[in-house]
Amino acid sequence: MIEDIKNTIENTIEGSIAIIENPQGDDRHFEAIVVSEKFENISLVMQHKMVMNALKEKFDTSLHALRLKTLTLKEYEVIQEELKCNEI
Repeated sequence: MIEDIKNTIENTIEGSIAIIENPQGDDRHFEAIVVSEKFENISLVMQHKMVMNALKEKFDTSLHALRLKTLTLKEYEVIQEELKCNEI
């Protein structure tokens, strides 16, 4: 199911990267981080709508809950740099 969710998001939102986890191990409750240049200059609500619309069919059948974090590519790069600085 993780790969299915990942592929659905990445195939629907062109150029996106989706990181999906199933922390409860139940194949119904998932967490996702989605990074995309398409999120640039779009409100957080609209970013989440893009992802949720991509997964509508999954929610109708097998997906019960999704904790979602969306980032622009620039935001993701800043976080990566901060993580590198904290490692030193």
